[in-house]
Amino acid sequence: CQFSALNVLFHILKNMWHYLNTTETSEVPVAETLIEAKRQKDVFQQGLDLFKKDPKKGLQYFIKNEITTEEKSAEFLFNTAQLDPAGVGEIIALQKNRQILKDYVYLFDFKGKSFEEAFRSFLSKFRIPGEGQMIDRVMEEFGAKYFNDNPGTFSTADTVYVVAYSALMLYTDAHHPNLNN
Repeated sequence: CQFSALNVLFHILKNMWHYLNTTETSEVPVAETLIEAKRQKDVFQQGLDLFKKDPKKGLQYFIKNEITTEEKSAEFLFNTAQLDPAGVGEIIALQKNRQILKDYVYLFDFKGKSFEEAFRSFLSKFRIPGEGQMIDRVMEEFGAKYFNDNPGTFSTADTVYVVAYSALMLYTDAHHPNLNN
């Protein structure tokens, strides 16, 4: 059995040697490409660590290192699963980041989804911040997006907003460890 395994390994290495000697090499050596990939991975990891400590500085770090741009911040926050969900919530809920919030919420597709399904999907992407004004901004954008994606389900976007805000408050009251039931 060991002899067979060594024989297979020998043939693999022989074919790799033949392949490397018969194909044209690219202009950039493999070692340099690997070193650059490692450098980019390290930069990204440093950004993740910084984002976890301070989301605002973390996002600026990603922009500075050309991992994203200010214009594509919402897409970056939406599509980068490694980001701390609490940090994502903090960034999108800030008053000065209202456009990022609008762009972020726009990335969701609630068409044909029930309110509950859409609401769960929405809240699964980030952790909602604890400040009332921040929650209000996020729920208002959710209400507008859900209403536009499902016309006729609710009478107005404000109705969706009130239901979403109320559902969030009820959930918080029922499950918050510091509140007595």
